[in-house]
Amino acid sequence: MSRRRPSDGLQRPASPAADVRIDPVPRRGALGSLRREIPSVWTGITDARLREILPRHAARGGFRFFAARSGGQLVGLAYGYLGAPGQWWHDIVSAAMDEGQRRRWLSPGHFEVVELHVHPQFRRRGIGARLHDALLEDLASRTAVLSTQTDNAPARALYRSRGWEIVVPEVRFAAEGDLYAILALDLAAARGAGA
Repeated sequence: MSRRRPSDGLQRPASPAADVRIDPVPRRGALGSLRREIPSVWTGITDARLREILPRHAARGGFRFFAARSGGQLVGLAYGYLGAPGQWWHDIVSAAMDEGQRRRWLSPGHFEVVELHVHPQFRRRGIGARLHDALLEDLASRTAVLSTQTDNAPARALYRSRGWEIVVPEVRFAAEGDLYAILALDLAAARGAGA
């Protein structure tokens, strides 16, 4: 298969039918050599911010990390963990929900999809869907929750295609920050439908 080297240094097969592997990454791997590759995929993250948040996230219960690689190069990632009161994101989302939503979606043991990113030149090839499915496969959690920008149509389309529903249409995580929607997925029902 012929390869070309684009200006970003990332090698891509000339064909869109790239052989992309999705593999679990242990905690130590996510915090080790892989961490240096993450900013090439996670648009807008700085190395300093990543060094600040990733160790804290990796220490949480139920932490799972999956990497998508093409030709040995990182082209996508997804990770999450079990959410709990006292965590920054959880507490903001909890405050934006009513009591019924909190009981249904944020019950103890719920899973939070924290990040899902695919390198821009590898998008629209099903990699995001594969990362999503790998991250949620075989979870014992009854529910999963996530946030995505309200104007991120591709992400919202992916989540809608996977059965997610919007439970909080708009929330801000910073006073002047982007608007986000909170989405939730009933994993127990999804497992039952797949049986």
